[in-house]
Amino acid sequence: FPVTIQPPIDGQSIMIGRWIGYLILLLLAVLAGIFFSKNTGYVLFAYQHWTVETSLWFYFLLLFILCVIFHWCFSSVRYIRNSAAGFQRWRETRGHRQAHTATEAGLLALYEADFSNAEKFLVYGAKQSHIAVVNYLAAARAAQAQEKWHERDAYLRRAVDHSGGDKVAVEITRVELLLAAGALNEAKIALEKLYAKNPKHPYVLKLLRQLYEALGDWETLAGLLEKFDKYHVFSTAELSELSLFVHQQWLKLKTEDAKTLMAHWRSMPKALRNDPDLLFLYAEQLLQLKLDQEAETVIVDILKHRLDVRFLALYLQLPAIELKSAEKLLARYDTHMEVLLALAKIA
Repeated sequence: FPVTIQPPIDGQSIMIGRWIGYLILLLLAVLAGIFFSKNTGYVLFAYQHWTVETSLWFYFLLLFILCVIFHWCFSSVRYIRNSAAGFQRWRETRGHRQAHTATEAGLLALYEADFSNAEKFLVYGAKQSHIAVVNYLAAARAAQAQEKWHERDAYLRRAVDHSGGDKVAVEITRVELLLAAGALNEAKIALEKLYAKNPKHPYVLKLLRQLYEALGDWETLAGLLEKFDKYHVFSTAELSELSLFVHQQWLKLKTEDAKTLMAHWRSMPKALRNDPDLLFLYAEQLLQLKLDQEAETVIVDILKHRLDVRFLALYLQLPAIELKSAEKLLARYDTHMEVLLALAKIA
């Protein structure tokens, strides 16, 4: 399709147009004057016993003046309204720019560990910021770094007010700050509430690991290992290492309930039940609970396949060990000094 490009209108063309308009108005005024000089006419206004009479040309002049006054008043009101709205927009824009600048300065100061200035800038920037919740969360971190606990909690409350109903970010920050401050009981209450509402949130699950490790609650942490795997909270290598560590810590705890111990052992993955370190801790617990037959089964099974001095020491703790059985079990290791000493003790 053909495209027609209009040439730009310059200032000189506008002025010529205006002058032509003025000449037309002047011509119309002259014609009107000639008309009214020949046909003066009159206008009569009557109201009850009052009457006003004037010439026709004066009536039109008065009408013109009234129209001009009305137009001027209307334009003035519109100008004032537009000016007020423009001024308000200018104030808001200026406030947002200042808030943005203050927020940037506050975040930079926070990462520079200038916590006092960070707090001041962030709180100031929150007043006009579109993301005031971010300002208050960062200000809470700055306040905690200065050990200003009351101010920290106040900023967190303000963050809730500006969160728009989505409190996950605020509650995660609260838990992080409580954990960092060592307030484990408060962190436990807050985190368990958060977990109840967000059971699939990977970072919430990571915080649970951090909390229960700090509390030494290995049983609860062991119960979360399956969820760590299901929601891919950790890599395969990290999860394997964590599982081993958690079960080690649990088995190191002194338990007086044989059913609990054996149920926990059966609930563990098969790969972990074959781990020598966990087998040693399990056998040790069995001996402490006087479950000698179960302990002997574990110990003998290990010694049949390899010599482990830890299990050999546990073997010597079994009651009523027969020398012939011991010699048969340890025959393949008869050149090891540890085995010879063990057989001597049994004899």
